[in-house]
Amino acid sequence: MTEERVSPLRQRMIEDMRIRGMGDKAQKYHIRAIKDFAAFLGRSPDIATPDDLRAYQLHMADTGVSVGDAQPDRQELTIKGSVVSRSITDFYVDTVSDGGDFIEMSERPANPRASSLKAQLDDLLLCIAGKPNRLATPGEALRVQKLVETMLVGRS
Repeated sequence: MTEERVSPLRQRMIEDMRIRGMGDKAQKYHIRAIKDFAAFLGRSPDIATPDDLRAYQLHMADTGVSVGDAQPDRQELTIKGSVVSRSITDFYVDTVSDGGDFIEMSERPANPRASSLKAQLDDLLLCIAGKPNRLATPGEALRVQKLVETMLVGRS
């Protein structure tokens, strides 16, 4: 088995991601993104300028690659029960498992990201109209933010 040589810059990036508690998939995505950026630049990304980054984003948009390809708004919630487990992913995929594979409970929308965004905007309209909705109240959102910040204090 051959060992891949890792540059000091990549090694530092990997260590920084480990310190932040990033999983293997997230690390691989970030490394791939930096490799693609370096290939576009034709040089090491550590000397890239803001204009270089903007040019790369324009290049990605022109070639049809999503600038947000990592789907930072991806959400997943899994509730594991003693008999049945349920998982909701990306706000629209509802699955159930009785110990085996998760099975989708409904048909996926034709354009899931658009459907997800529409559902969130519909809830926002309900909120603005003062009607019941699924959005967090400002107080709930602040409590979650404080909880997450408290949890992250020990990780820095």
